[in-house]
Amino acid sequence: ISHAVTTSNAAINLTADTMSFTGSMSNGSGPINLTTVTPSRGISIGAGTTANTLGLSVAALNTMTSSGTLTIGDTAHAGTIVTDGSVTGVTGLTGNWVLQTAGGNITLNNAVTTPANLTLSTTGGGATTGSVNGTGALTVGTAGANSLIVNAGAGVNLSNVGNLANVISLTNSTSGNISFNNNRDMTLSGSNLSAGGTFSVVNATGTLTVTGPVSTASGAADILLQTPGTLAINDLVTAGGTGNVSLVSTGGQISQNSSGVISGSLLTTSSVSG
Repeated sequence: ISHAVTTSNAAINLTADTMSFTGSMSNGSGPINLTTVTPSRGISIGAGTTANTLGLSVAALNTMTSSGTLTIGDTAHAGTIVTDGSVTGVTGLTGNWVLQTAGGNITLNNAVTTPANLTLSTTGGGATTGSVNGTGALTVGTAGANSLIVNAGAGVNLSNVGNLANVISLTNSTSGNISFNNNRDMTLSGSNLSAGGTFSVVNATGTLTVTGPVSTASGAADILLQTPGTLAINDLVTAGGTGNVSLVSTGGQISQNSSGVISGSLLTTSSVSG
């Protein structure tokens, strides 16, 4: 794109194995969709310099202006999506962001800051493979005020203790565990359908409220929920098979309302008060 491209809220769809942005794009509230021609080709975001990928640098993303949804990849994209540099300082794309594959791994080993909600999905086209993992700090919306949705086929491991998100949904379908760290008040729902797959969420700051069902499937499918503030169980928490449920509030209390039914082979609770 070497010249200015402007539309009135219409979608901009770009499909290529390499892209160059020296002009600008603007489409009001329309979506922007960026993906590869070759479904198996990877996509790199941040520096955008990883060999044999569609490289999307922060500088390239900053040639775009839209309040609509930005989608990188698509439901037929079998390749990976990785960060190869920090994805921060993107100013013109103010809507929700979606990173989407059809079975390719999503690996975020660099900081990613989004302006609004973030969806990370490897299950496009009904795919049952692909993990979502990374050590980079995720900041979803201003100070983590927005929603994070993760749909994986082969496990979730987002381990940075500085992750910031508010409303969190984590699902996994086929193999592997779910492990997520967060660092602010949060609500949670999710499921791990993998046989023996565990579900672990550790929050470093504030409260954790279960607002939708949290469940595992069969085998030793343990559930661990931990936070320093109040841990509120306001919906079903169900460990399948021989799985145990561990609820930990390191500095507050554990509460449970009438909807918060807890099921597991063994329930362990730990709190300072209540």
